[in-house]
Amino acid sequence: MNLDRRNFFKYIAVIGAGTLITRVGLDLNTMEQYAEINGNLLADLHVHHKRSTKLEDKLATCSQGINGITSFMDVNIFHDYHDFAGMPGVREIDLGIYAKVDYNGQSGYILRTQEIQGIYPKLHILSVGVRDRIEDNQDPRRIVEEIHKRNGVAILNHPYVVPSDDLFRYRLLDADEEKVMLEVLKMVDEVEVNNGQCINLFFGMQLGIFGRVNMKKANKKAENLLDYVQCVIKGMIGTAASDAKHISQVRSSGIWIPINYTESIDGIKYCIRSKEFKRQNGVVSIPSFVSGHFGH
Repeated sequence: MNLDRRNFFKYIAVIGAGTLITRVGLDLNTMEQYAEINGNLLADLHVHHKRSTKLEDKLATCSQGINGITSFMDVNIFHDYHDFAGMPGVREIDLGIYAKVDYNGQSGYILRTQEIQGIYPKLHILSVGVRDRIEDNQDPRRIVEEIHKRNGVAILNHPYVVPSDDLFRYRLLDADEEKVMLEVLKMVDEVEVNNGQCINLFFGMQLGIFGRVNMKKANKKAENLLDYVQCVIKGMIGTAASDAKHISQVRSSGIWIPINYTESIDGIKYCIRSKEFKRQNGVVSIPSFVSGHFGH
């Protein structure tokens, strides 16, 4: 059977989903979309919103909680912040970077974030609170410096996962790349230790192709970094984000930010830097993973 890269990965993902359902009878629709609890709003800073999603679904989602509008390289299937800023019910608070969304009697926020890819390793670094576009394919340490020059917050996304040039799209860091990653870790403001896309499609099997697509281990390795951080760097407590590719995944994980910090982008940045947030872990369901990566 001749399958291109996209369809092959879709094929094995569907097989994995089917295996789970038939073998253990799991209810795979267990994601919860968080918004507000006990005077805190859930902020999902790392979200890719597809242009193909219906306008009303976008507005309904973004009129709750705090929602990153994350641009990534030149991937045009995703919205950027400026697309959302012109939508009905959106009122900018900090021009070009942070806005309030009112829709159907609900209110939420959107903020501009950018996921920037390094040249070696191909680490992904999230820029929060920066209006300007930062160039990809630089040394990742330079990327962090550029974010800080612009008074932004730098978060190291999924620190143990980088893009691959083969069929499987992503892979774990090798030993040499990990050394650079640990240098970058000392420079950033926070590290994403729970990425919603890091799931096991095939139980915990690690042999052959199964090991390549089972990425739950990447979150575990990232969370273990916090022990290193506390010993060597101090201060980081770790963030979570959905890394959503489908509207149903938005705010299935994130960080809880006290409402008194949500009236401006400066408040959001201060909350992250001062560690006054709490992490909400969570991963996406297998059906939504398949829809997000291979649907429209």
